[in-house]
Amino acid sequence: MDVSGLHPVQRPGRAVERVRRPADLVEALAHLAADPDLRPVAGGTDLLLDLHRGGPGDPVTLLDLTAVTELREIEIHDDTVVLGATATHNDVVGHPQLRDLVLPLAQACLEIGSPQLRNRATVVGNIVTASPANDTISALLALDASVRLCSLDDAGEISQRVLPLDDFITGFRSTALRSNELVRSVEIPRPAPSSTGVWVKLGNRAAQAISVVHLGVVVDRDDVGVVTRARLAIGSVAERVTLLPEAAAALVGHPLLDDTIAASADAATRAVEPIDDVRATAEYRSATIATVVGRALEAIRAGTHRS
Repeated sequence: MDVSGLHPVQRPGRAVERVRRPADLVEALAHLAADPDLRPVAGGTDLLLDLHRGGPGDPVTLLDLTAVTELREIEIHDDTVVLGATATHNDVVGHPQLRDLVLPLAQACLEIGSPQLRNRATVVGNIVTASPANDTISALLALDASVRLCSLDDAGEISQRVLPLDDFITGFRSTALRSNELVRSVEIPRPAPSSTGVWVKLGNRAAQAISVVHLGVVVDRDDVGVVTRARLAIGSVAERVTLLPEAAAALVGHPLLDDTIAASADAATRAVEPIDDVRATAEYRSATIATVVGRALEAIRAGTHRS
C-alpha cells in the first residue's frame, strides 16, 4: 500500500498480532521475562495512538493485565495509600476515603477525559506513558508518591524495587521501567492532618481538554498557619512534569499571606522554560504560571481547595 499521499493521521501504524491474558501477577511476569517486547496494557486508552506513533512497524503482542485482580486493589494503611497498577481514575474518584486523604489526585482523576474513559484508563497508565500533559503526575509528585516495580528473579520469585515518582519519570515519554518489569502499585505517604492539597488545571475549554498547564500543590502548616513543608509540581509546560523546589522554598517559614504567595508564584515562573505546542505558546504559558500557582495557594488559604 502506497501511503506517501496520506495525511500522517491516515497512515497505518503497528498492528496487534496476538494478546496474552495472564491470570495472576506471576504468570504476567513470566510472560514478560520470556518476551520483553510484549506491550503491557490495562485500560488501553492510549494504545491506538501509541501504535500509530512512528508509523508502520513490526506487529506487537499485548500483555493484557485486566484479569490480574491483585493489581486492581486500593489499600489504605496507617502510613501509606496504595493504588494497584490497574486501578482506574474512577476507582479513585469513587472511593469513599481517597477524596479526603489524597484530594489532589482525586481532583486530577476527575478532570481526565470523559466518564467512559475514566472507567477504563488507569492511574499507572498515565504515569508509564509519561507525557508532560498527563494530569495525575503533577498531583502524585506533589503528594510525594513512589512507584513499586516488580519482576521475576532467577529463581522465579517476585523481586521488587521502589522508586520515587520523580526518579521513575526520566524525560519526555520516558521512564526507568525495565523491559522485564511491571508497575505493581503507586504508593503515597498518608498526609498528616496538618497537610492541605489542591490540584488545578488550565485548558482551552471547560471539559475534556488536554492541559495547557496543570499543577499539584501540597502544604503543611503549623498551628498558627506557618508553612512547614511544601511541594509543588507543574505539568504541560516542559519536557516532563517538574517539581518546583524554589516555589516551595518561598513558602516555608511563612504564613500564606499575599506577599508569600506572590513570591512563590514568581519563583515558579522563573524556574520553568515553557514549551510551544499546538495548545499554547511558550509566552502564554509563562504568563499564566503565576496565576495558576497563585490561585491554588489562595484556595488553600481560603479553605476553598475542595471546590
